[in-house]
Amino acid sequence: MSRIAFLDCEASSLDADSYPIEIGWILDDGTGASCLIRPEEKWVDWSFESAKVHGISPVMLARDGLSAADAGRMAYEALEDCVVHADSSWDGIWLHKLTHLANLPTIRVWHPYDLYSVEIAPLVAGLPRSSAESLAARIIRRAEEASDRQRTGRHRALDDARYLYDVWRGVQALAADAAG
Repeated sequence: MSRIAFLDCEASSLDADSYPIEIGWILDDGTGASCLIRPEEKWVDWSFESAKVHGISPVMLARDGLSAADAGRMAYEALEDCVVHADSSWDGIWLHKLTHLANLPTIRVWHPYDLYSVEIAPLVAGLPRSSAESLAARIIRRAEEASDRQRTGRHRALDDARYLYDVWRGVQALAADAAG
C-alpha cells in the first residue's frame, strides 16, 4: 500500500508566470520537511502582496534556497511512493516545475477531500445521499476547525502541509468516534 503525503508550496505569486519559492510536505507518519527554493534566472515574476502573506523575501531565497532542481530531487525522493494530497491545483503545477527541472517524472497530486471521503465512506454507507453528504461535511468542518485552533504558523509550506495532515487525522478520529 502506498504511503500518504500532504504537500504545500509557497510561490512568487498566483499568476501564470509564478514559480515555487518554498515546498513542504508531511508524510502519513507525521514526519516532514521543507526547503526554500532559489529562483531560476528566467523566473522573474514577483508579487509583493504574496510576499506579505508568506513572509519570504528574495534575499532569503538567494541566501538559503536550494536550486530548483535540487528541491525537485528532494521532493521526488520523499514523495515518489506516496499518494500526494494538496489543497490547491497550483501545488501540483509547482511540484511539476521542480521535478521537470530535475528530469524526474511527474507526481500526481490529489485534493485532500478525496482522502477525507475515503475515511468517512464506511460511516455514511447506506445513508440517503443528502444525509451522507451532510454528515461528511460536518465531520470535515469539525476537523478543520480543530486544526485551525492548533495552528501556530500559517502560509509557510511546512505549516500548511501540517494543517492538511492534522485535518486528515481529525477526520479519522471523528469518523471512528461516530462509528463507535
